[in-house]
Amino acid sequence: LGGGVYMTTGQIENSRFISNQTTHTGGGSQGGAVVMTAGKILNSVFIGNRSAGSAGGGAVLQTGSVPGLISNCFFFQNGSVGSGGGVQAATITMVDSSLEENGLYNENSGGGLYAGCAVLKNCRFVRNRVNLNGGGVYLSASGMIDNCHFISNYTTFTSGGLYGGGGLHLNGTGVVHNSWFVSNTITGSGMFGGGLLELGKGPVLVTNCYFIGNQSRNSGGGIYLTGGMATECTVR
Repeated sequence: LGGGVYMTTGQIENSRFISNQTTHTGGGSQGGAVVMTAGKILNSVFIGNRSAGSAGGGAVLQTGSVPGLISNCFFFQNGSVGSGGGVQAATITMVDSSLEENGLYNENSGGGLYAGCAVLKNCRFVRNRVNLNGGGVYLSASGMIDNCHFISNYTTFTSGGLYGGGGLHLNGTGVVHNSWFVSNTITGSGMFGGGLLELGKGPVLVTNCYFIGNQSRNSGGGIYLTGGMATECTVR
């Protein structure tokens, strides 16, 4: 439970977590560097942390119903067998943070971030990779995303069904505003939405966003909507 730190609540600030790991391969809480029920992580760096368990969270796993906060943090080359190569969270607010080159070692979702509910503001998701859904980010319930950049994230999966979202996979309700999706790629034969995949399980609004140079083997190289609305967006 947390290769470096386990906390029910509290605050981590101005810290570095490098090459921590959990080795338990079963279920239960993991989190390569930190497991927290609630709390705050501020101004910290996570590099090369690993979670071997199916619960996920290569660097950080947040499990509680009270939203956690991650602010001004950097996640680089963390990895997980379960979902969330960088971070897995039940409900999280993430601001001014960057998740780069995180990934998964199995067929799970969220190369950079996997969350139930998330508020993301001024964040970057760059060159994260996954073998199922959401190369950069996977949100299973709801998301509020503002001024975020999804760049060169990568997703692949070969089975049938509706999978994908090279940059972002939004599986519930949400708003995506003033964000950039650039050069995200999905290569699997049964995958959609090179930049963004939205599955229409609630109201979704995509507004004032840019989709540039994203690629999909199937439909929706830039964006694939099944029930949401896109307005004032640029796709090319």
